[in-house]
Amino acid sequence: MFIRNALLMVLLVVLSSFVMPFSFGQDKSIAGHAERPGPFQLFDNLFFVGTNTAAVWVLQTDQGLIVIDSGPSSETETLVENIRELGLDPNDIRYLIVTHGDYNQVGGAKRMQGEFGAVVLMTEEAWAASATQVGQEKGYMPPVRHLTATESGSVTLGRDRISFFKTPGHTPGVLSVGFTVYDDGYPHEAIIFGGVGVDTSDKMALGMYVKSIEKLKSLEGIDVNIPNGERLDDFFEKARIFKARLDGGIHPFVEPGEWARWLDGLLEEVRR
Repeated sequence: MFIRNALLMVLLVVLSSFVMPFSFGQDKSIAGHAERPGPFQLFDNLFFVGTNTAAVWVLQTDQGLIVIDSGPSSETETLVENIRELGLDPNDIRYLIVTHGDYNQVGGAKRMQGEFGAVVLMTEEAWAASATQVGQEKGYMPPVRHLTATESGSVTLGRDRISFFKTPGHTPGVLSVGFTVYDDGYPHEAIIFGGVGVDTSDKMALGMYVKSIEKLKSLEGIDVNIPNGERLDDFFEKARIFKARLDGGIHPFVEPGEWARWLDGLLEEVRR
C-alpha cells in the first residue's frame, strides 16, 4: 500500500508538471467564480453537471438517472444543458436527491419535477427549509413535496442503490449519501457529505456537526470522497490530473484512507 501511494504521488507531480491543462470551458478564475466549468464524466456511472459555484451530480443507472442536488434556480438551464452535452437525456431523470434545503441546492427541483417528472427526496427538515427560501433568490420556487429521506434509508434504481445518512450541523436537515461508482468496471464506494461547514458560534449546531462527522467516520470501505459544493477549487484542480491520466492509470479520486483523514481535518477545524 505504501509503495502504491508513493507511486501515485509521483504520478500526480509528473502530470501536473508536464501535462497541459485542459479546459472545462473557460475556467481561469475558478477561485473567483468568474467563469463556469463545463460538465465531465468522473466515473463510468457518475457525471459532474454543475457549475463553478454548485456541485450537481448525475448517477447513471440501467433504469434511468439519479440527480444529486440541483443548484440555484438561476443555473437550472445550465444544468439541463450540461446533462444534454454529456449525451444524457434529462427526460430519463427518475429521482432528484437534495442534500439540504438551501436555495442553492434545491433551486432546480421545481423544474425537474414539472418538466422531467423527477421524484424529489430530501429530509423532513430540508423540506421545511425549502419552503422558507422564497425571496432568497430571484425566481426561486419551492418544489412540491414528494418523498422524505430517513436515516438508514435508501433509494434503489435498477441495480444501483443510494444509501442515506442524516448528518445535521451545517443545517438541521443535511443528508449525506453513499453509492458505488465504477472505474473501468472496477467498483469503489463513494460518499457525498451533504453539508460541510458550521457556524461555530451556534453550540447546538456545532455539537450536531461533530456527531455527524463521527458517524461518517464509522463507515468502512469509503475510498472516493465526492464534494457537494465546498472544496470545488481543489476538486477542479484534481480533475485536471484525472483528465490527463493514461488509460488504465491510477484514478486520482480513488484514495483509500483519505476519507477518514479528511474528516479528522474537519474535526480539527471546529475544535480550534
